[in-house]
Amino acid sequence: MENFQSANALYMKDQQIDDITQRLKDNPDDAELQAELEKVLESKKKLFPYLSSEEQSEYVKSYRENLMDDISDDDVKLAIAKEYNAYKKDNPDVDVISLLDKMKKITDKQQLIKRIDEDANYLVDAVK
Repeated sequence: MENFQSANALYMKDQQIDDITQRLKDNPDDAELQAELEKVLESKKKLFPYLSSEEQSEYVKSYRENLMDDISDDDVKLAIAKEYNAYKKDNPDVDVISLLDKMKKITDKQQLIKRIDEDANYLVDAVK
């Protein structure tokens, strides 16, 4: 078991996850990278319960704020909240780290949908 004193260990895991995820974008079929990502995610899940309740709350709050900081569109925020709450309702026994990971995936998906919608609108306007 890894020894740590604060949420810093989780933030380091987040950085590892982001780095691996970026590398997977270039090669999504890389089994070694996928295995490495799963290993880091599992490690993060094991670390979380050892934080104090204050550290857990601060970590979750900070993670959520970091995800939502870049989103200015209220419709996108609402879509994220709806999809996340539906997932959470359908999966009541999922651990906090898995919920946060799902929130990140939902956020990424909704931002992609927004970009595609904006691009489509631009193309339609250009054709007119």
